[in-house]
Amino acid sequence: MFFIMSTGRCGNHSLVHALNSHSQLTCKQESMPEIIKYSRCYSSGLIDGRTMQKILCENLDYPWNVGESCAQMWPVVSMTAAVLPDSKFIWLKRNIADVVASYYHTRKAWTTGSKLGIYKEHVLYKYVNGVEVGDLTRSEWVAKSRFEKTCWFLNHVLQRLEEQLSELPQERFITLNIEDLDLNQVFKFLNVASEDINLGHIDASNPPKLTDKELKWIENNMNL
Repeated sequence: MFFIMSTGRCGNHSLVHALNSHSQLTCKQESMPEIIKYSRCYSSGLIDGRTMQKILCENLDYPWNVGESCAQMWPVVSMTAAVLPDSKFIWLKRNIADVVASYYHTRKAWTTGSKLGIYKEHVLYKYVNGVEVGDLTRSEWVAKSRFEKTCWFLNHVLQRLEEQLSELPQERFITLNIEDLDLNQVFKFLNVASEDINLGHIDASNPPKLTDKELKWIENNMNL
């Protein structure tokens, strides 16, 4: 089995669509609600590692040529790799300013009253904020602007992905940028024949550009 990992808003759906066009591959998009749910619980300490491992074992039982794209699995990459020792991981990246803009403008991240699941303000304290992972005090977190919270979240996910993937042998993961993605590189990594497939289905939002001040903040404050 293979997994597409990212912060989200990186072109995951476009890559899933392309891989599904290959005669030897099947790829799904966030098809495992139980894993999504409990990955969040695990990241905030609501369940322990043994419970999370049991959930992964019960839900991850697919052939080698079936993939899953799930940005919500970033807390459990290492555990997934251990549960499925033959699994592979595709780390899909996008220009970070575009990712921030997509979250901040298009998805209205961290807006109270939002209907976007994990982005509801009250869920924030149970899943991704600095208090839960020991990076910030509660007052420091509350004092952050919505833009700063968005950047903190994305920076945190990127760091956690890098930490976990760097623990794996080089042959088990590949890092790709959606802006210059070469599908033949993906096919080679997954040990399937090259086919004439283009990344033609682009599901990318075009949010307003960040201001020069916001771009400067990213440059100075995100550990990229």
